Order: sequence, then C-alpha cells, then structure tokens
Amino acid sequence: MREGFEKNLRAFGKDIVERELPADEVSREEIENLEMIEVAAQEMGTETSTQVDVYFKQKKKQEIMDNLHERLQELDAIHERARARPGASTFESVGEKGGKMVYARGEGDTVTYFLRGKKNANEIPITEGDMLTDGMWGVSYRMDASVPRSVAKQYLVGSAKQQLYDLLDEQITVTEKASDVNQGSGLDDAYAAMERRQEGEEEDPNGILAERMTQSFLLKLTYDHDVPFEILRADAELDAEDKIDFIVRIRGVHNRGVDVKVGVQFTTSVKQATIRKKEKQIEQVNKRLGVEDNAPVHDVVLVSIPIHETHELYDQWNTAKQRSPGGPDSLWSTETKRLVFEGVLQKLHHIIPEDEIASLWNAIEAKLPK
Repeated sequence: MREGFEKNLRAFGKDIVERELPADEVSREEIENLEMIEVAAQEMGTETSTQVDVYFKQKKKQEIMDNLHERLQELDAIHERARARPGASTFESVGEKGGKMVYARGEGDTVTYFLRGKKNANEIPITEGDMLTDGMWGVSYRMDASVPRSVAKQYLVGSAKQQLYDLLDEQITVTEKASDVNQGSGLDDAYAAMERRQEGEEEDPNGILAERMTQSFLLKLTYDHDVPFEILRADAELDAEDKIDFIVRIRGVHNRGVDVKVGVQFTTSVKQATIRKKEKQIEQVNKRLGVEDNAPVHDVVLVSIPIHETHELYDQWNTAKQRSPGGPDSLWSTETKRLVFEGVLQKLHHIIPEDEIASLWNAIEAKLPK
C-alpha cells in the first residue's frame, strides 16, 4: 500500500498548494470530479468518496504547515524584540490559543520551567518532556518570551507533527478499511476498530490507555534524562499489519555502531493463552520482515506489563481542576514507573546490557519528583 498511497498524497498536496483556496471554498463535488481522485480510488481499491476524505485531510495538513510557518515567524519576531530590550518585562507569547502559559527562569543548563498561575501565584514546575508530550493528552501550551527560542521552536514543531501524524493515521485508516484488497481478510475489521478508537470509542480502554501512558512516559524520559534510546510513533499500517504499538530506536548499539529499531507490541494481559497467541503473531511478523527490503524495524517484541488502575488514574488526572503536567502517567507510583521502564528495556537486553538498564533506572529515579 505504502508506495501508491504516498504517491497519491503527494499528488493531492501539489493540487492543494496550486489551488490556494480555503477548504470551505472547495466543494466535495468539485474534488470528486478531479481525475487524480478517480486514479487514487482505482489504485487503492476504494470508492471515490473515500479518496475525497483523504484529500480534505491532506488539506488540513497543509493548513497545519502554514500555521506552523506563521508561528515560527512570530517566535523569531518576539525574540528579536526581547534582544532589543534586554531586561525589559514582556507579556508576549506564541503557541496554541488558550494554551497554558509556560515561562522560564535561569540560563543554559540551569534553566527551569513553570506554568504561570493566576496573578503569578501557585506556579507549577514543568519539564521540557512534559511540554513536548502533553499534546498526546490534548493539553496545549503557549511559550512566554523567557522560554529559550530552541525549546519554544521544538514545542511548536512537535505540536504540529502530532497533528500531522494523527491526520496521516486517519488517512491510512479510511483507505485501508475501505480497500477491496482487505475485505474479509480481518484487516478490514482491524482498521474499523482503529477508526473507532480515533473517534474516541475505545473498546479496551484500560489496555489502550496503558499503552499510551507507557509511550508517553518513555518519550518524556528521552527529553528529560540521558537515555540511549528514542521513542518513535508507529503509524496505523504498522499497528494493524505488523502489530507494532510504538518503536524504540537504540542509538549506536555497542558492537554494531549503528541505530537499531525495535517494534514493541504492548499488552497488560498476563494470561498465558493471550501471550502465546500474541507471540505466535509476532513470530510470523518477524519472519516476514526478515525477508523484506527496507523493513521498518529490525525486530518486533512483545512486552507484557500488568499495569492496574489505569483508567482510574486517567479519570483522576482528567477531572482535576488543573490537569497536572506530564499526563496521567505522571500519577504513576515510582514502583510502576520502574516496572514499565524495566519491562520494556529488559526485552532489549540483547541490545542494552542488563547492568546498563539497572544503572539507567537508578539515575532516572534519583531525579524523579518525590
């Protein structure tokens, strides 16, 4: 799917840029009659209406990019004015409209961040990792002029990427769910379930939330701590067809000198029948990926961690008067955080030695809020 799908997205994007028309000035009928829509429908094995939906989602992606460009220009202007008036107080900021205000104190390695409370009271500490991952939970921020430009830019770009990835997943899902190639294969049902999750209808809220919280927690560590890995998002196709929930990229593996990417399928189940079924699925995926050119990952592993009270913690975080920075996983106990960290990394012990995993956790735990 990927090559033809990406080719169609590029064609849609080119048409969108050339038209330069707001979405509300382009009718569905007008788009439906474009030759490229008919070609895409034939190539993807879908109805024309499905590719019209994909086209309009591509339009939203272009609007996100245009908005990001404007915000980066605004960011540069704010910092230029701040440099022209060193020491002067400013109330300028850039970021999501209605987002919580973040400001900084200190410089260089000593800089710390806070949420600005009403009348500057009750300030709440926040980390770069909190800022850069809270978009996963629908929390947005505005960057005060005191926030270093590099950090503010990283936030703006990261926020835009989050929205773009969400739209890409929706494009993949609507196409693959409707594709005649997938009808009756089981993949159509997998994509239909994925579409329901995208619309907020979670069939297994505890399992889905636990996976998201795990990904959020590990991603924060990559920003706030010195860890030798990165967390990458798996798109809808990798999720449905390769059973990958997220990807761990280990940097400069000791005896290889190259990055290694490992796909993780996450589950909270400890039932042996469930584990065996999932392991058999992953075994088949690894066999297939092993003979593919340019496979998306080098290996896929199953991680089973019995995290409890996931939904209760989410409700506690989500219904609080001010949702705390760091998402619902910030409410995990230190023991649960250790369980998650070691549960994922111990599956990579053939890449990261076990003594290094223990050392990494000790360094992280020493800096966790008490």
